[in-house]
Amino acid sequence: MSRRLLVVLAAVLLVSIAVAGQTPAPARQTAPSSRQTTPVPKTATKSWTQPKTAWGDPDLQGTWTSDDSIGVPLQRPASIGERLVATEAEIAQREANITRQSQSDEQEFAAPNARVGTGPPGHWGERARRPSKQTSLIVDPPDGRIPALTAEGQKKQAEAAAARIGAGVGGRPAASWEDFTYYIRCITRGVTGSIFPVIYGNGAQIVQSPGYVTILHEMVHEARIIPLDGRPHAGPNIRTYMGDSRGHWEGNTLVIETTNFLADK
Repeated sequence: MSRRLLVVLAAVLLVSIAVAGQTPAPARQTAPSSRQTTPVPKTATKSWTQPKTAWGDPDLQGTWTSDDSIGVPLQRPASIGERLVATEAEIAQREANITRQSQSDEQEFAAPNARVGTGPPGHWGERARRPSKQTSLIVDPPDGRIPALTAEGQKKQAEAAAARIGAGVGGRPAASWEDFTYYIRCITRGVTGSIFPVIYGNGAQIVQSPGYVTILHEMVHEARIIPLDGRPHAGPNIRTYMGDSRGHWEGNTLVIETTNFLADK
């Protein structure tokens, strides 16, 4: 799969989470009917209209976090097929995992010498208050799985794995600060890294104006300013850590295509 396709998938994922998050809070808190036997997506049980901006675009503005999506697998297990919503048993297991992790965080915080050494302590993590009902972060293709990589994609994946061995995290010590990733050095998380759930610093603020959408990421404080007017991408010699983004609307979904990444970072 090309880097461009991965970024488009990630952008659609972010908008899907954002739109779902705009459902009024009382609807999320309503107890299910006693006649329900399986979870039903909210869109099937309640009429909801996407808000619009003053100039007519779908309104995605707000500050969003991915706390509730922590623990949701990127790819859907093949045994689930195209089922989008978790069962009651699966949700109960996620709730138990949240409770267990929260208790572990409390114990670690109270211990006088917990996690002495490198790496952030576990209690820095932001935990979900309620688990997501999604069976996977990927919703398109319908099976919730990443299509098979091309030969070039497999080559790049192998190169990235080999580079991580010497990065000083989970492998032998780094020989230089240049061996560490840009993320570890707090330079950038990249586009996909900024969208996917992380255990802390996972907020994103969306601001809109006529012809533009801006996404400000809490982690590393990177901002993506995305034109919507159909202008061409920047020239091939202009490359940045976050790439060059262009967006357009497909119904209520904001689709973002990003190119011009800096080398293979």
